Amino acid sequence: MIKSKILIADTTYTKAHYNHKKLQEVFRERSKALHKTIYQCS
Repeated sequence: MIKSKILIADTTYTKAHYNHKKLQEVFRERSKALHKTIYQCS
């Protein structure tokens, strides 16, 4: 049983909700940024 009244929302969903973006768009942007970071490090 959960006694806490605090709801922890996933940041991906929260950002998508407030920016009115689809989750797929947010995921695509973040994966693109991750690839860019990886290429810069190598």
